Amino acid sequence: MKLFRTALFMAGGTCWIAAALVFGAFLFQYVTRGAGLQFILLPLSSGSVLFGLVHVVGLMTAIALCFAVGTGLFARGLVPPATTH
Repeated sequence: MKLFRTALFMAGGTCWIAAALVFGAFLFQYVTRGAGLQFILLPLSSGSVLFGLVHVVGLMTAIALCFAVGTGLFARGLVPPATTH
């Protein structure tokens, strides 16, 4: 049972960290391709800058949350459960 618990926590942590990497790849592509310029016709309007900023901040938040959850699950899988006597 302990091996199953460890494997499950580590697999879950790996999946969450992989999700953070996918969000990171998407953010990299988004920033290198203009970050909001494709949605509004004027190249440097305040709306396009705000639109891009909202997406960048949201993706960075998603990356941070996914990485934190993944790291927590992975660490929880590495630490053995406490024994009660």
